[in-house]
Amino acid sequence: LKIGIAGFYDRSSKLWEDVWGEHMHHGYYIPEDRTDHVQAQIDLIDEVLKWADCDSATKMVDVGCGIGGSSRHIARKFNCEASGITLSP
Repeated sequence: LKIGIAGFYDRSSKLWEDVWGEHMHHGYYIPEDRTDHVQAQIDLIDEVLKWADCDSATKMVDVGCGIGGSSRHIARKFNCEASGITLSP
């Protein structure tokens, strides 16, 4: 299973990056007429941090980090050290 998942991402990461940018996830579309998908992705990260009541960090780990876009955003936001774990180098 691990090899299959890693192989999928090895083969498709460039495509996903071309489509989604550095954040390989959907976005938070509030207001509902938002069309800036990059900002919606960043807003999703920030909303999840708010929902988790997280307003600071010195270190963080992103399990399933993809190409690390969310990790880099959080590291910049909190000026913290970030580590990413991925099956696909």
